[in-house]
Amino acid sequence: MASERFARDQRLTTAPEYQRVLGGAQRRTTRYFTLLFLENELPHARLGLIVAKRQLPRAVARNRFRRLARESFRRHQEQLSGLDVIVIARAAAATLTNTALLAQLDSNWPTAQRPCEPSSSG
Repeated sequence: MASERFARDQRLTTAPEYQRVLGGAQRRTTRYFTLLFLENELPHARLGLIVAKRQLPRAVARNRFRRLARESFRRHQEQLSGLDVIVIARAAAATLTNTALLAQLDSNWPTAQRPCEPSSSG
C-alpha cells in the first residue's frame, strides 16, 4: 500500500532534475494538463509540478491543482515506479471540480507508464 506522505525522495527537487525531464521526456497533453515522463534509475517514481501563475492566476486554484496532483500520484506511484513525472497545469484545469480533475489525472497515469516499458523491437 502506498504511503500517505509525499516524502522528499518522491519529489523532483532541483533544477537539474527538472531540466533532465523537460529535455528528454515523452509528453502526453490533455486539455487540463501536460504530463512529461522519463525513466529514472531509482526503484520509485518521483513527481514534479509546474503550476504557472499565468495559467492559474488565483493562488487557491494553483494550490488545489498541486494538492490533487499529489494525491493522484500517491494513489498510482507503485505503477509508476522507475519514472520521473512532471505535471504542468493548463488554464482549463481551473474549470474542473475536484472529482473531475482527479478522474482526469487518474485516467492518464497508465498512458505515462506504457511507452517506457521495454519494447520487443530492438
